[in-house]
Amino acid sequence: MKNCLIYQPLGLGDVIWVQPIVDRMISDGFQVSYPVGDQYYEMVSSQMKKDGLTWYRESDDFPMKIFYGHHSKVSTDEGLYLPLSFADRHIPNCSVMASKYYFSGIPLSDWRSSFVLQRDREREKALVNKYGLYGDYIIVNESFGTNPASRNIPVYGDNVHRMSMQEDSANGFRLFDWIMALENAKEIHTVETSLCYLIDKFCSDVKMHMYEKRLESEANNYYNNVNMVYRNSEWVYES
Repeated sequence: MKNCLIYQPLGLGDVIWVQPIVDRMISDGFQVSYPVGDQYYEMVSSQMKKDGLTWYRESDDFPMKIFYGHHSKVSTDEGLYLPLSFADRHIPNCSVMASKYYFSGIPLSDWRSSFVLQRDREREKALVNKYGLYGDYIIVNESFGTNPASRNIPVYGDNVHRMSMQEDSANGFRLFDWIMALENAKEIHTVETSLCYLIDKFCSDVKMHMYEKRLESEANNYYNNVNMVYRNSEWVYES
């Protein structure tokens, strides 16, 4: 069996988005090797399991590692190297997310059906209890990016919970542990980030406001980078 080595180690939303590409490689007879950043490894390797897919840390040894980090696609007798992180460099005038599919020669499809998640409901319940998320609460997330940046979201009130990656880490929680809290929220206000993939997949009825992924000093990008990603027509897209 040939190997397919994926280079898309960072951006949890990107990792989720390319799962249909992973599935296609597996169906074409490849054993997929997927290294991710250390901050994601425990979460994805324990909860995003698939036959034919092996998660690695970037520091691990894995097949075809000699090519890892190269900008161009490589095909050898051993297998295929797909640098999805650099797809937009090869496909000009294309949105960043869509370029990963055009670069791979795979049609765009609904990523939600390929995002197979083994939920840990005990961890989810523990998070709800820890933060006291009961009743008509609102969740606000202002952070985005692997090395977090943030923008102000002016939503306030007695039952507003502002997410904090630092607080979650100190309490032993991971992003996937938020699903139950998100499902039961009255409203969610969040910058466009990997959290939105969880909301799109699991929270079809929640009142959702999404804000552009940009700093306050940056101009509107009109969500160009995530063109064709989200599929819930009821969401409110803030500037």
